Amino acid sequence: MPSWPVTVHQGAAIVEIAEAVYPTAAVHGAAVVFIDRAWLRVSQPAPGRARIELRPKEAATEEQLRALGGDLLDELLHQALRADVGARTEKLRELVIGKAVLATEGDVGGAVEFHDDPLGIARPWEERYLGEGNGGRK
Repeated sequence: MPSWPVTVHQGAAIVEIAEAVYPTAAVHGAAVVFIDRAWLRVSQPAPGRARIELRPKEAATEEQLRALGGDLLDELLHQALRADVGARTEKLRELVIGKAVLATEGDVGGAVEFHDDPLGIARPWEERYLGEGNGGRK
């Protein structure tokens, strides 16, 4: 496994990325995934670059730190793809949800009162569990 994108320094895995490839939303999404395993620090070492430093909450070997950095790179890719697909399908989602809302609006036919029971499923607790005769007492 190549180790060039992940640097290990003083007990931390450091990953440096291009902000043009991984948007800020992808970095934040990946950070949330790793928050239970490591402390994260995001900085900007140069314009257009982001540095993510992961310090595991438990002691880790150099090999484990490199694996943690690799996992971060995988999650960054996942989050970037998720943001891209979300942006491309936003209009379609709005249309589908709008159509669903309009379709249910016609089915309701006005305001529904809480005491309306067209299916006959609403019964008082006493009738259901204590019986209907003798004032609801068994």
